[in-house]
Amino acid sequence: MRFAIFAGSLIGLLFATAAVHPARGDGMVYRLPADGTFVKYDLDAKIRFVEGQEIPIAGSLTMSSVGEATVDGEACRWIEFRTVIKIGGQEKPNISKLLIPARHLGSGKSAEGKALRGWVKSGDDEAIEIKDGSAPQLQVENAAFLAGQPKVAGDLKPLEIENGKLGKLKCAGVTGEHDVERVPGNVIHLKFEKRLHDSVPFGVVAALWTFEAKSGEQIDARGTIKLTLTDMGTGAVSELAAPSSRVTSAERETLVRGGGESGPQESPEKLNQLRTAVDKNPDSAEVRRDYGQALQNAGESEQAYEQFAALARLDPQSLLAESKLVQLCEALKKTTERDEHLANVRRISEKTGGTQPWFCREQFTAGEKQVVAFEYFELNGPMAVKYRFEVSGKKGDKSLYRITLGSYDVTTQLSRELGQIKKDERMYHLDSYAGRAHSTYAFIGSRLPSYEQTRKLAVEIIDGKRRPISGSNLPGK
Repeated sequence: MRFAIFAGSLIGLLFATAAVHPARGDGMVYRLPADGTFVKYDLDAKIRFVEGQEIPIAGSLTMSSVGEATVDGEACRWIEFRTVIKIGGQEKPNISKLLIPARHLGSGKSAEGKALRGWVKSGDDEAIEIKDGSAPQLQVENAAFLAGQPKVAGDLKPLEIENGKLGKLKCAGVTGEHDVERVPGNVIHLKFEKRLHDSVPFGVVAALWTFEAKSGEQIDARGTIKLTLTDMGTGAVSELAAPSSRVTSAERETLVRGGGESGPQESPEKLNQLRTAVDKNPDSAEVRRDYGQALQNAGESEQAYEQFAALARLDPQSLLAESKLVQLCEALKKTTERDEHLANVRRISEKTGGTQPWFCREQFTAGEKQVVAFEYFELNGPMAVKYRFEVSGKKGDKSLYRITLGSYDVTTQLSRELGQIKKDERMYHLDSYAGRAHSTYAFIGSRLPSYEQTRKLAVEIIDGKRRPISGSNLPGK
């Protein structure tokens, strides 16, 4: 079982712990190149477990600047990342395209969590829209490619290196080492080097990480991760359809907030005003929605249900109305009605082409914490998520941390290679993320747990009754 615990940190070894990147290396964005340029790297990794297994991992990373835009008078870039990880006979490309203010890109800067919006696509799946720069689907991009410098790193003497594409180049270098603690006593020790040159788009010519994972004094695994530049040039175009570059101030604020649906408690005066508005305008969807939301915020679930049911009758294709009815049925413990509304939510999502990747499933209290739960319609992307629980101190406050039930491609592929699950099964795991800290609480092989099962585990984590089995605390910027 030691491998299963270690595999939970493996995606960090391949990319996320690359956020322990060298000073002035700025992830993989050391410099912001001209628009339309790209750079491609071959990825070669080897992981050797003490039990004797050795797993070679190949792949590639392509980074491109594929467009410029202006948002509220601020210059922005569309940056596209294309990653391919090959384990055994399995290979899947993953593409992410992010709109990022240019002032966050380059030496000494951090674009982690700063994307205004974007798109992600996994394999042959449809691209899904991302409206939150800190979305779980962007963990790799934020940690490995966009994050700023760590606290400890050093310079290397300039060195002439020979690259198959560029020939001989005298490259500056940065180096360092760092311990990433999974849980107390369980540590991944990393050493890294990067070679840099201004002639290369985004600045990085080559990168090498070596690591050793230990549980106490016992070594679990050793390995290396290497990136080698194989191509670069101009004429880069996006593999994803280009969204509109026009973003209003109000839309931008919504994107930054991340779409949370809970709000503050409502005053009796406001409730009376909204009730009067409904009496005067019973066929107004907007008035019904506002009154229903205010009642939900006030804890009046029965009355809120009536308003959103009326909204659903006015607009049978309203995903908002049906998702609110699911939430309120959860609060009222009406499971039969809840399941009917869940079916409606999924029907509407399928009919509209899945443009909204998730819906708010429930809002509840766990101890002194407020929780907003989201369910994703599909498992999409290399770090797919099915359920997400945003935990805050008070209703309407910013999230303190999130708990997710996900299934990551790399962990799944490794589990298949080692025979822990069948070739057509996935490995699921329960994780929490608080800033740059990550903890894994459970691995659940082969069968996707239900929402009720996942909710129970999430509440145990919130209440402090379930301890992590692995994790990492990445260094600050």
